[in-house]
This record gives sequence, C-alpha cells and structure tokens, in this order.
Amino acid sequence: MKVKTKAKIHNRFDIEVRDAKTNKLKIKGQAENIILNRMYSRLVEFESYFDNIVFGRGTGTPEPTRTSLFDRIDRKRATTEEVVRDFPVSSWTKSIRLEADEYVGESITEVGISNHNVSVNTHALIKDAEGNLLTINKTDVDIITIYATVFIELDNSNPDIDFFQKGTQNRLISYLTGDDFSNPRLVIGDIGETTQTGDVGNYIYCRFLTSAADEQNRKVTFSTRLNTDEGNYDIYEVALSDLCRASLINSTKWQPFRLEEQNIGVGDGETTEFDLKRYDIFDVDIKVDGQKAENITLKNIESGSYREKLPLWKAIDLSLNPNNLNIFSSPFNGKPEYAELLPTTVVKVDPSKIVGKTLEFVLEGEYLFTARRAYVYVDGSNDGEEFEQIYSASDGGWDPSTYTYTIEEPYEYLRFRFSGHDSSTSTIHSVRMLNENYKTPTVVFNTPPNEGATITADYTVPYIPKTEGYVLDVSFEIQFGEG
Repeated sequence: MKVKTKAKIHNRFDIEVRDAKTNKLKIKGQAENIILNRMYSRLVEFESYFDNIVFGRGTGTPEPTRTSLFDRIDRKRATTEEVVRDFPVSSWTKSIRLEADEYVGESITEVGISNHNVSVNTHALIKDAEGNLLTINKTDVDIITIYATVFIELDNSNPDIDFFQKGTQNRLISYLTGDDFSNPRLVIGDIGETTQTGDVGNYIYCRFLTSAADEQNRKVTFSTRLNTDEGNYDIYEVALSDLCRASLINSTKWQPFRLEEQNIGVGDGETTEFDLKRYDIFDVDIKVDGQKAENITLKNIESGSYREKLPLWKAIDLSLNPNNLNIFSSPFNGKPEYAELLPTTVVKVDPSKIVGKTLEFVLEGEYLFTARRAYVYVDGSNDGEEFEQIYSASDGGWDPSTYTYTIEEPYEYLRFRFSGHDSSTSTIHSVRMLNENYKTPTVVFNTPPNEGATITADYTVPYIPKTEGYVLDVSFEIQFGEG
C-alpha cells in the first residue's frame, strides 16, 4: 500500500529602509519567491536550507535552474524573528540588518535565501507596493532590514490523510522551521477513528523505514516490507510517526477485504457458541462442513463496541476535554515513552460514571546493578485545583509488567504523573481503561454442530487482516512543491 501527501513551500521578503537617526520608515519593498531546484534537492534529503539571506544588484527573470543571484553583493547570517508551528500553515521568519556604514553606494534589487554558502535556494526581485521593480540605493544614513519568511502548508485536501496536528511536535513542520529531521517509523494502529491530533488511535506495532530521495521529482519516499512473521495484526491505520497517518476504515481508496473459510472450531456435539476471533466484521456467513448454516445468532460483532481494553481517550467523555491533546499521545494511546519525558496530564471525567472503572498500567523498569524504576501516580480531585494521591505503582524489572487500579470515589478530575531513573530508561508502555462491557464476537447455533464437524466463517473486514500467510509492502511519499 502507498500513502501520498504533499507539503507546499512559499518564500516572501519584506524590506524596510529606515533613517539611521530618527528610525523613520523611508522605503518599504517586498519580494515573492520562486523556489529553485536547489531548494528541492535539499528538502528531499532533509538538509538545512535557510541560514543566510543573500542580496544583490542584478536584474532579469529568475529561473528554477539557477543557483545564484544575477549579481550578488553579499550574504549575511540571518537571525530568527519568529517561528509559528501550526496546522495546516506554519512559518519561519528570519532577518538581516545592513547598518548605516555598510554597503554604502550599493543598489539592492534582488534577494534570496541560502544555507551555509552563497548558492541560493530561492530567488526574487524587489518590488514596491504597486508591483513595480524597486531599486534600493544604500546611503550612509540608511539602515536596511530584510525579513525573509518561509511559509509551509501541509496539504490537507486528501480525505485519506490526517497530519499530526500537534504543530510543535510534527517532525516535518519542525524540520521545515529549523530543527533537525529524524527518520519517522511506520506505526500501525487498530482503531482508525479520527483523533484531535491526527495521530493513530491505538498503537500496536512499529518498525523502522528506509528513505529514498527523488530530487528530479521533488519527493521523498519512506518504505518497508512487513514479512510473514512481522506486523501480524488487524491493521486499521498506518502512520509515519509524528507526521501523518492514513485510516483504512475511512479511506476512499481501500476496499473492504473478504476473508473466506476462516476456521473457528470443530464440533463436539455439545458446544453451541464459537469465537469468531475478529472484531468489526460484516456480511458474515457461517458454514458447517462447507454448508451454509442456518438458525444461528451472531453476537457482539458491532463495530468497536466490545474491545477488552480501551485507550484513555476512548474511555472518557471527550467533550469534557476539548483541548487536552496529551490524552491522544504517548502511553495514553499505547505508545511507549520514557517516564521522565512524560508531562503531567489532567483529565476531566464524569464522576457518575468513573466509579468502578479499572485503569491498567504497563510499566518497565531496568536493572543495571540497581533497579531503575518506572513510577506512575494517580491523583483525584473534585475541583481541578486540590488533588490527593489515590494510587501509585512502580516497576524495576527487565520486562513489562501490568498493574491495575479500580477507582472507588466519584472524582471529577484525574491527574497522571510519571517519573523514572533518567530520560533514557524506565518506560511507561500504556495507560488504558479496562472495558467492563467486553464481550467476544461469537456465533451461537440453535443446535450444536455434530462431533468432528468443521466450522468456518466467511466475512468482510474494513481493515488489512495481516497474517503469516502474507507480506505487506508499505510506503509513504511526501511531495514537495511551491505554494
């Protein structure tokens, strides 16, 4: 399967000429980019592209194949003025300042941005407010400030793609606004519903990806193959970690998959109920020794209703937590994280429904001469201000261990705190709520099948039912373009 998405780049310049003594604005100019081919060659390799602002005195028609200004005067290391990390549009503004005694007598007509050398990644001619070409003649009483802003728009027009919308943590936005880029991983989830962050609903598997840059076509592809012994889950959603995800159950392209002759048991002449082994199935036909069975009842096959364990966001009233993005990430949706890196998270709950609910924590410490423990603390509150600790657990072993706590009081707020030995040990694997309504999807026969009878099921699923009988090739493509 291939997931495609786009990121659009635009570069604008704003130039101010002020009197060195009075600071009065004398001239204001602007310039709009063309993105040069050289820029894309750096983007697809996730290399730096915006360190300097370059200015020159030349004229002409900018072309994408150029790597320099028409007639360069100089470059200056740019200083960051503002970084906006948001969705779908982010921006990065940097500036340089030409002091009164610098470049006197020069005529500035063109600008661009570059990384560490004089080769430019964008190129634009300076114009006035009416769109006419503008020449700025530098004198010894002028201070010129050149602002360059790079706008980044993640294309959210594809209904099959959700971008990770925690802008400060989306790794593509972070790279395009100045941070280093680290390769994402493939993440597989088994819920597929849209979340407020655009992240997967429930992590079940992840693995490394291989990246391939295509400079000519301005794109980069991350890919992997899940072999027969890898990723054998019911795959509802796939994601580039902290970047974007695709839900199969809501996809306009993925078609539901028909499974046939799935063995669900052998008759013994007495048993009437058999486990169907999968959730969220439809168009179900049950067969006994190859013949379609009548007089049966299907139980608990409704979509998503009978999971044994729920990520925290599925177990609470989201209308009470409209801006609480923490509950959609890290251990709250099954993604392991080092305890020391986790923020304190407060959740608003319905006190009439919280009593009797059981929380499950999966913790993993580490033992190196001494135990490096992972800790979790749960606090309760009725006003969101004053909290009392109601539970704690810790683990110092080598393997993940499970701990549970049943809530006994009708609190209105729960607070989760975590701590560990340091930022590279002591893992919190998950924080989930057990589903007291959990029931297994089954088929019930009015009359028990005969002893030795083979019972099979044909049904359709809206996800990829990955098993050891298949390999699965997965790729994500990011297409860069000019916005």
